[in-house]
Amino acid sequence: MNARLPHGRPLQDVALDADARFEFAGGILLTATPAWVAKEKMLDSLSEWDRKAVQESPFCLIATYEAAALGDPDPAWAGSEPKSIQDTKYELCVLANLALWLRRASPAHFVVVLHARQFGDTPITQRVSRHSPLLCHPEDAQEITFRLSQRIAFLRAENSTQAKQFFALAKKGYGFRSKIVHGRWKDDPESTTRMAEVEELVRRSFGCILTGAALRDTFSGKGREAYLDELSFPLLSRWSSGNLRRHGRGRAEGSSCRTIARRHLRRR
Repeated sequence: MNARLPHGRPLQDVALDADARFEFAGGILLTATPAWVAKEKMLDSLSEWDRKAVQESPFCLIATYEAAALGDPDPAWAGSEPKSIQDTKYELCVLANLALWLRRASPAHFVVVLHARQFGDTPITQRVSRHSPLLCHPEDAQEITFRLSQRIAFLRAENSTQAKQFFALAKKGYGFRSKIVHGRWKDDPESTTRMAEVEELVRRSFGCILTGAALRDTFSGKGREAYLDELSFPLLSRWSSGNLRRHGRGRAEGSSCRTIARRHLRRR
């Protein structure tokens, strides 16, 4: 007989009413952290910092599902390689966290996942894992900085002036990120400004992609890299001729980039 396996992801930096409860796609719940989480003995396997963060997190993301044991394959998964139900639920929690950020920029996040098995009214934790660490890109840092900055600029800009501004902001932001990752970061009075600029660029870029059906299809398939690499050519041609369409400011965020993207996709 299958057992109910509640998986908890304590969320840090979240301020809500104590009885707040929100449901995301896939049955993911944002709710108050159950009392048993802070008392869980398996938290001792974490660092003191992570353990304290879990115990002090008032809210968490919870995914509950039926399975015989941890590692059971997800019957709904259609990929070529098998995937466990717990991995699917974990990914849904990541998407829920991303949805919160897209709706409103905030530091809300989770780093620890508790995999528990329900016995009667008392969940028993079987595994505690930490969120995957930040991985550095294996390619040359300068090349990645240029390509990333250029892609953001061409995806978001309405004209060449905006493209230059977006390119400069993205380049500064990625440079600051690289200093942090490689331990070369020192107190910088503009660090908060850099983070705010990058966060705004990334949020608007995500909004541009997610709200356009053509771009969603492109980014979900195998044509993403080719599309991004080719994006500059039709835009540069339009900007140089002075015929780039001006879009009304009353439209939703991302309307201009969606229109430009659709034109580009139709030409391909």
